[in-house]
Amino acid sequence: MKQKTYLNSNELAEHFRVTPRTIANWRKERKIPFIKRNARSILYDLEEVDRELRQGLPSEGTGHYPALH
Repeated sequence: MKQKTYLNSNELAEHFRVTPRTIANWRKERKIPFIKRNARSILYDLEEVDRELRQGLPSEGTGHYPALH
């Protein structure tokens, strides 16, 4: 079984060569799924984020907040 890779916002920004602000915008716009562990800790499953960005569809998200439709 493949080990999941979880990244924080800065690591994800570095991976995709964008700014952390872009990651925050993608999260706000529901372009990428995320896991909100607490008010200051947000993680991203790299494989899921990559898949969502390739598909270009709004994400249902896996975070604390309900998905916006």
